[in-house]
Amino acid sequence: MTKSVERFFLGVDVGSISTNLAVIDDSKELIESVYIRTEGKPVKSVQKGIKIMKEKIGYDLEISGREKSIDLARKSLERLKQAFKDLENFLSQ
Repeated sequence: MTKSVERFFLGVDVGSISTNLAVIDDSKELIESVYIRTEGKPVKSVQKGIKIMKEKIGYDLEISGREKSIDLARKSLERLKQAFKDLENFLSQ
């Protein structure tokens, strides 16, 4: 008999005003959520949100699918950097 392993997924939404984090399980049930102000510091707000999430949940969860999410975020960031470079070039003409 195989043991069923529960999987969890972390969603992060960083905006100019707020940063929202949510953990759901395989059945898309919300496990916990966090809403905090971004305060112009998106990286620090995500770090703070994860710390708060860990405290609210009270135990460690293994988050599934993070490699694909990190790769997607990295590619999005590179596109965003390129867009700003293009804008700077355009404005300097």
